Amino acid sequence: MGLKIAWQNVVPQKVNAEILPDYEVVLDGLEKLARKVVQADTEVAIRPIAKGSELPLNPYFEMLIDAQVVEGVIQAEQTGYDAAMIGCYLDPGLREARCVTEFPVTGASQSAMLLAQLLGGKFACVTVADVAVPRLEQNLRLYGLEDCAIS
Repeated sequence: MGLKIAWQNVVPQKVNAEILPDYEVVLDGLEKLARKVVQADTEVAIRPIAKGSELPLNPYFEMLIDAQVVEGVIQAEQTGYDAAMIGCYLDPGLREARCVTEFPVTGASQSAMLLAQLLGGKFACVTVADVAVPRLEQNLRLYGLEDCAIS
């Protein structure tokens, strides 16, 4: 029996096609990528949040989504998953989820930053949304990687 990994998404099951017109294509691509990088007997389930903004990029929606992400991670642990990954580069709810669960929880941003630092010493974060910059800067400080970031 392989591992069960919960990919905790930050997007609801149904999205506004005007805001995220290609979301189904992206989701399909993520599922295909996940199958390519895990062992054949590993299950990766992309789990949506219950409700919220498709773009969690202001403090209020971030707070609401953080709470749903944490609840999703708790449910994943309670329903038999072996680990969880938060599938958003802003790592919403990562620290909080780690505080309330016993199984491994990883975030896309922290994992990518640590790997980039290991491979090159210095790295940069690129975003298409200016409103994401404060959260990325906060994560750099929290992860102790501020000095590794190219400014």
